[in-house]
Amino acid sequence: DKSSSLPSSNNTYVYPSVTGSWLFSELLKNKAPWLTYGKVRLGFAKVGNDTDPYQVLSTYTQYTNIDSSTPGYRLPNTLNNADLKPESTTSYELGLEMAFFDNRLGFDVTYYQTNTKDEILPLSVSGTTGYIYKMINSGEIENKGIEVAVHATPVKTRDFEWNTSFTIASNKNKVKSLADGVDYYKIASAPFMAEVGAKVGEEYGIIMGTNFVYDENGNKCVNPETGLYMATDGNEVIGHIYPDFTGGWVNSFRYKGFDASIQFDFSKGGQFFSTTTLWGNYCGMMEETAANGVRENGIISEGVVYGTNEPNTMRVSARDYYENYYNGPAAQSVLKSDYIKLREINVGYTFKLNPSWFVK
Repeated sequence: DKSSSLPSSNNTYVYPSVTGSWLFSELLKNKAPWLTYGKVRLGFAKVGNDTDPYQVLSTYTQYTNIDSSTPGYRLPNTLNNADLKPESTTSYELGLEMAFFDNRLGFDVTYYQTNTKDEILPLSVSGTTGYIYKMINSGEIENKGIEVAVHATPVKTRDFEWNTSFTIASNKNKVKSLADGVDYYKIASAPFMAEVGAKVGEEYGIIMGTNFVYDENGNKCVNPETGLYMATDGNEVIGHIYPDFTGGWVNSFRYKGFDASIQFDFSKGGQFFSTTTLWGNYCGMMEETAANGVRENGIISEGVVYGTNEPNTMRVSARDYYENYYNGPAAQSVLKSDYIKLREINVGYTFKLNPSWFVK
């Protein structure tokens, strides 16, 4: 491809791909009658990508008239880059598919790895430069993981059939490098206290914010004067937005003309920063701010007194405790994103109609 949105010196890129497979079950038809299907596949692909228009040269734009006849012009707040290169993603995939006993049982396993280089993005820069952002080619992000799918037909008779399938996938990513001299890149900011970013050596999509202060034994530290949790002086990694694994389970049933199916989805691992938790607790609107008589009896923060390693016994008012959701560590508002969902239920009936009827 040749792209007009890239500099003329870097505006051409290629993206080849090749795949191959070996259907080894064809060689075992007579030796392994229980093996219905077996295939190994291997693939390689390189994908190129350009950028949006007008990211290369800086141009003035008219914004208003100084007076009735004299227009005013200004530069944008993003410094464009005349040396941009196209993005590229290289991926490898290895898979194995097998089915047994006339397709009554089978599985599909896939392992993959992708590396994305030179991603084009706006990097925050000091306002003393005259700009807020600078368009750059970032470093390298690696994704690798495994996907497994299993299907089976446990019961199959003339009138009744039960089919089930289960899938699970796990992806791990890592920021291997960013731009020269840059170890951290802010992707987005929450309205308060937290942001999502990319840090060299960490997973892509980390949640950054003030954390609890811990002692050497991993206990949360409580301020000896206030009885409230202490917060770190600066931002730390307090969560990861991507789950450890995801999956789904589907069961379908058929009895004569009736059919039904039910599907579940699940996700394990990963966190999110909840502004609802932050402000709901700070303002006393969440249920927990009034549960179990905390407004009358107060709350003791579980942890140790900072500097003494002694268990905290200071009781504070519910108002002080929950207002600390804003004044204290942002990690208090980071929640798990695990879930199991009933995604879908279907019920149907198949009518046998006369082919000569108007409705077929």
